[in-house]
Amino acid sequence: MGTRRSIVTPFLLVFSILWIASTTRQLWRLRAIGGKAVAHLPRQLTPHHLRICPPPADEYAGVWAESPAAIRNRLIDDYGFVQILRAYVHAVNTEEGRSYEVASCAYRAEGMTSTHQLHVRLFPIGEGRTAVYAHRERNPNISPIAHLKRDGYDPASGIQHFRSLFDTPPVEGEC
Repeated sequence: MGTRRSIVTPFLLVFSILWIASTTRQLWRLRAIGGKAVAHLPRQLTPHHLRICPPPADEYAGVWAESPAAIRNRLIDDYGFVQILRAYVHAVNTEEGRSYEVASCAYRAEGMTSTHQLHVRLFPIGEGRTAVYAHRERNPNISPIAHLKRDGYDPASGIQHFRSLFDTPPVEGEC
């Protein structure tokens, strides 16, 4: 009984913290802190699913002259996006150095039971600008294996869908 409790208690504590964080607007902070911590680990000791990588180039939607917070809030408040806890953490290189994502959000038209989702990542790149990466993919809650195998992965339609949400075009980086 003692061994089971010693395993279950930390798991429940971590799960509770993550659940509480995922229900707030601050989930992106938890992901960014975790990403920065993992980035300092030796690559050979870091499990593949925890490694920090650049987002795929074909997901690049452009740069918007809005802060990541403004875009993130707009996605959540105006369009019904939710922040994602379970997703790779990415970083991009800028003139100021490495920039970690400050939003990993998904839109699922039918909520948790949608077959697909629009996945958007936001990166601060200085001067109040935000680099946006987007793709359409299978919903991992419904089709986890298909999601991991990238079945239904479509950056072009994800970029198009994201751009349709914003009435202002990107300031640079037209695809």
